Parts: sequence; C-alpha cells; structure tokens
Amino acid sequence: MTAERRKNKPVPDEVLYKASDLRAFIDKERRRDELARLMEVRQQRRVWLTTVGLCAAMNLLLLGMALWGGHQ
Repeated sequence: MTAERRKNKPVPDEVLYKASDLRAFIDKERRRDELARLMEVRQQRRVWLTTVGLCAAMNLLLLGMALWGGHQ
C-alpha cells in the first residue's frame, strides 16, 4: 500500500476542541487515520462536557443543601 499524502496539513487538536462545527470536519475527512483522530476528539469533548455538567449540578445541589441546612 502506498503512503497517502496530504495537500493541506491536518487541523491541530486545540482548534478541534474549540470548534463548534466538528461534524463538518468529520463529514469532509476521507482518510481513515484522520477520521479516527476526529472521532476521538469528538468523544473526548463529549466526556469533558458531561463531566463539567455533572460537577456543576453536584455543586448546585450541595450549595442548595448548605443553604437549606443553614436556615433551619
């Protein structure tokens, strides 16, 4: 199998993590290795957002319990 060459450089991970249209990058990509990297970035981003959301919800719950306990 011959080595594939790119005309343009792949997008850095830092840019992909901040991109709101990551799906567009995935739809345009045809190379398997780059597609796998994009899917991994998408999964890591989803895990990060879920973790931050759950931590924020837990902090709000604990803050509410502290305020409710302080009034009694």
